[in-house]
Amino acid sequence: MDEPSGLRERNLAWLSGYRLPPGAEDGQVWALLEAFREPTGLRAGVAASGLDELTGLDLAYRMLWQRRLLFDDCQPLLPDAVAWTA
Repeated sequence: MDEPSGLRERNLAWLSGYRLPPGAEDGQVWALLEAFREPTGLRAGVAASGLDELTGLDLAYRMLWQRRLLFDDCQPLLPDAVAWTA
């Protein structure tokens, strides 16, 4: 497998900062999984989940690192990047 480079490498480097172990946020995780059943922007999905933006984006990025949420890693990983449930 090729080493990621360019945009894929930057996305991976960003997500690597979210390698935190899961906490006791099961209800929040389920809310995000439900909100991302269909591909949607990160901020829109967080808003739909009912979580506040800061908490929700932090958890969404952790879930992207864990591959519980997926995204097109050929696109910039911005707060409005489209993600979906794995």
